[in-house]
Amino acid sequence: MDAITSLFDIDMSGFVPSMGSLTGFLKFFAFIGLIIGPALMVTFGYLYLKHPAAEANRKFGFRIFYGMGSVEAWQFSQRLAGLVFGGLGLGLTVIMLVVAIVAMFQSLDTVGNIFMICMIIEVALTIIAYCAVSFIVMKNFDAKGNRKQ
Repeated sequence: MDAITSLFDIDMSGFVPSMGSLTGFLKFFAFIGLIIGPALMVTFGYLYLKHPAAEANRKFGFRIFYGMGSVEAWQFSQRLAGLVFGGLGLGLTVIMLVVAIVAMFQSLDTVGNIFMICMIIEVALTIIAYCAVSFIVMKNFDAKGNRKQ
């Protein structure tokens, strides 16, 4: 009987991670979360700038109404979007790396607050960049894709 009870006498604390490793795990995912947005911006900026689709289409590229009227408008909008999103992504990558390194030495609550603030800033800057590119293309081209005088 003692042999059977000793089989079921398992110390469960070995299966639960320590709080220190769990905190480090969560901080690591916050770090990755901060870097993903700017890295995607850099990637899309590079693709818009260096590998745009030859003509306007409904699947690939930076698609806005005024940029799809002609080949010239399409190429202009792709080049502009590539510069804006690539530059913004590079700047945000540097800033978020510094913020993430500083945040690693803070408490988990502080890291969570920093993460949420940075994500809101990233989303807001992305929306502003999209609106700026759209406005500039709209200012330079009409709905049919002809360049304005």
